[in-house]
Amino acid sequence: MLNKKNKTLALGQLIALVASLLIAGQIGYTLYQGTPFCPNDGCKIVEKLTRVSPMVFNVVGFFFFQGIYWSLRAARGEMRRLPSLVPTLLLAALAVEAVLTGFQYLIAQAFCAYCLAILGCVVLLNCLLGIRQIITGVLVFGAAA
Repeated sequence: MLNKKNKTLALGQLIALVASLLIAGQIGYTLYQGTPFCPNDGCKIVEKLTRVSPMVFNVVGFFFFQGIYWSLRAARGEMRRLPSLVPTLLLAALAVEAVLTGFQYLIAQAFCAYCLAILGCVVLLNCLLGIRQIITGVLVFGAAA
């Protein structure tokens, strides 16, 4: 039977895998259609205001979530086996998402639903690591935004 820590890491694996699949779908759609899938107008507005191609963000995000997925899988359900780099990477991702969300709010004045979904995955992964990670994440997000 799985204990609480095993369920937490399993949920983290699922979130990282879903985020990877979401990003892979976005990459595939972009390659097929020539433009990213945009569930609302915010995506198009944000895309026009950035100098970096959305494909770069997507490829980096895909590899990031794959790294988190495989790191959580390598822990084999035990929090003590979790590589020490994972909490740091998740905080760094939270800082990056804070900057992107701040850009959308302050400059583009429109939100990209796809970007907010990825932000949600990063926030959930941080929350799964416990109260210390949550407190640190709130501070990192506030400082970066």
